[in-house]
Amino acid sequence: MDGNHPNRKKDKLNPYILSRQAGRYFLSFKDGQGVQHEIELDELLYNEKELERLFQVVKGDPIELGVILAAFYGLRRSEAVGLKWNAIDFEKKTLTIRHTVTQVCVDEKSTIIEKDRTKAKSSYRTLPLIPPFEELLYRLKARQEQNCKLCGGAYCKKDADYIYVNEIGELVKPGFITQHFSLVL
Repeated sequence: MDGNHPNRKKDKLNPYILSRQAGRYFLSFKDGQGVQHEIELDELLYNEKELERLFQVVKGDPIELGVILAAFYGLRRSEAVGLKWNAIDFEKKTLTIRHTVTQVCVDEKSTIIEKDRTKAKSSYRTLPLIPPFEELLYRLKARQEQNCKLCGGAYCKKDADYIYVNEIGELVKPGFITQHFSLVL
């Protein structure tokens, strides 16, 4: 992108640039080494203003992480919830999608299924760790450590490998994201 696009939108707080060229959408950003990347978005379900509004609405909400992962990386909710700290390589500035968490109902009882595989072979992928998301991850890690200290023995250590946990360390359920998203809208 050369910066001469009239439909380009950049916010001081948001280093991503969403642009439209000849009816096609592109997301542009710089990685941790300052290299410019551009990703063509096949289909944009939300327009620029709708995305900006959505990000404002979910800021600080328990589903903020899920919305960001879906919007910028195209992750399914099972992939967002299944993201573990060991999938993040802060040195190489990558995140790898290789684990999923799903929720099924068996005999009227909700069950969580954790898998060390993705829905399809092509879903196993490594993506660039863009700086704003990297910053969010550092904040989430610090918050988890703070919550662990505050809660002491009541903090759930069983899900410590996961990124998407609540205030007491329990894994956020995939169904919660869906239910809560409809409430936010």
